[in-house]
Amino acid sequence: MRRVVFPLLFFVTSFIQSDEKEFAKGITSCLLIKDYSAAVNLGKTAIGAYPKSHEIHSLIIRSLSENGESLEALKIFQKEFSARDLKENFSLLETIAWATLLHNEEKSEMARISSLIGASLTHDGRTVDLILEALDSSNILLRSFALRLAPQYNDSIVQKRVIELLKKEKNWYVRLELMQAVGFMKLTDATPFLKEIVANASLTQEEKISAIHALVNIYDDVSDKDLELLLKNKRSGLRELGIAIIDHFDKRDKVHLLLPLLKDPSPQVRTFVLAVLGTMEIETEVLVSVKKDLDLLMTDIHPEVAILATWLKLRIDPEKARDALISWVLSDELQAARFAASVLSAGGSKCRDFLAKVMDKVEDRYIKANLALGMVKERVELPKAVSCLKDFFLETEEEIMWKGGIYPMFNQLVPSNVHHVVQIPRYPALMDHLTRLDLLNILCIAGCKEASELVKKFLNKQMWGVVTGASVLLIEEGDSEALNLIRNLLDDENEITRIQAALALAFYGGDSKAAKILESAYAKVDWERKIQILEALGFIGNRDSIPFLLEVMKEPFTLLRTIAASSVIQCLYH
Repeated sequence: MRRVVFPLLFFVTSFIQSDEKEFAKGITSCLLIKDYSAAVNLGKTAIGAYPKSHEIHSLIIRSLSENGESLEALKIFQKEFSARDLKENFSLLETIAWATLLHNEEKSEMARISSLIGASLTHDGRTVDLILEALDSSNILLRSFALRLAPQYNDSIVQKRVIELLKKEKNWYVRLELMQAVGFMKLTDATPFLKEIVANASLTQEEKISAIHALVNIYDDVSDKDLELLLKNKRSGLRELGIAIIDHFDKRDKVHLLLPLLKDPSPQVRTFVLAVLGTMEIETEVLVSVKKDLDLLMTDIHPEVAILATWLKLRIDPEKARDALISWVLSDELQAARFAASVLSAGGSKCRDFLAKVMDKVEDRYIKANLALGMVKERVELPKAVSCLKDFFLETEEEIMWKGGIYPMFNQLVPSNVHHVVQIPRYPALMDHLTRLDLLNILCIAGCKEASELVKKFLNKQMWGVVTGASVLLIEEGDSEALNLIRNLLDDENEITRIQAALALAFYGGDSKAAKILESAYAKVDWERKIQILEALGFIGNRDSIPFLLEVMKEPFTLLRTIAASSVIQCLYH
């Protein structure tokens, strides 16, 4: 049978004598069959017949949006509806914003990331298409960002693509993101490949650790037999995996399986065992039983092994272990001394009274700072600790970072060795920036009298145009003493300071006052700062910013419209 196709003109004219409900039904039918141009034409006819119908206006806005005419849809919305009546018009605003994200010619990295940010909040199926497109991108940043979002859309198509990428990805940075993603998504099909990474001696320790964390997240549990096979495996990486499983699942009844590994030929395995034994609640008798092993490990040729053995020895012979730790801090081996300072600071009551004395004997500013951090944590000689950290903050011009230890208690301040990543603007500066903000917060909590001035100097010195990097790192909302001081600067007489403070607060869940300052500043700033403000308004998520963002969506610049649309969605879903 031949299919009869009626001309569009016949389809439209058939509704000329229709009433409002028939028009609405006809437009809805066109939308359902995805004939968007027909829906638009029929909608225009319906508007001519019923110019005051809210239902028809709503349907033509949807039709225009689906047909890629988001600007025209926005003009009708602003004329007929109120952006402030969110309860009534939420769906229409989302439709217009989505249309702006999906139907634009701007293919820049920034625009695509903004589209992903906005789309990810909707939990709409269309987001999956954007994620899959980004995973196939040649751009490292886009692939990395899509991997951060993938666990939120853990369906079979995304899972398959992530596993495929895991097997072929060449970029080190993205590989780490992949392993984190497969762990969060609990992709058991990735287990064999992850085990190969763990067992591969030629790969970096960071990759092996990421693979271990992913495997531990995938496992619901591990049988005793499999655990013993891992701990006795000839490949050191798989032995580390076994140790991580005992640690992750807090298998205290399996501690006896760790003790033989104190003599393991791999320094990484010995280090890991010492750290796990030191953080688990185990009987003192267990440590006494391996006292000779600990004594031998305290003289290990690998400083990290020797220092952690000394830290563990604090539990059975505090005086001897403390003296040994202090000797490490005072040694000429700079890297080891800095690590030892962080370990001594984690020594608790057995070491707290010695931190200030040791600090007086060292010259290296990083050793001093790490000891001062321990003094703040232990609340001993706070004025001295605060003075040290303040001087470090003001006088250290090089970029700094937190060097992660096996556990957060061993994190240490060190000179930054973060490498520039082409796809992440000012990535080393971003890491330095976040580290300094952490230090400011510590100083505030410790009662630094000059904290307000330090915060102001920090804001005026820092470049806050790091929203893209912050997005990738997914900085979470937070509150701290330093952020409270930054909020106070929203009233500063200097407009630049006010803008800097508002941008800073945006990354950590800023308030409506910050949003208003940024909106007022938008017309006065340059192109780059306009982009920063639009992204920041999305981070803040204040719904009162939606009318402002809709006006930006009418501007002739596709990139600004895209970012504004993303921020509208973020405000809607905040």
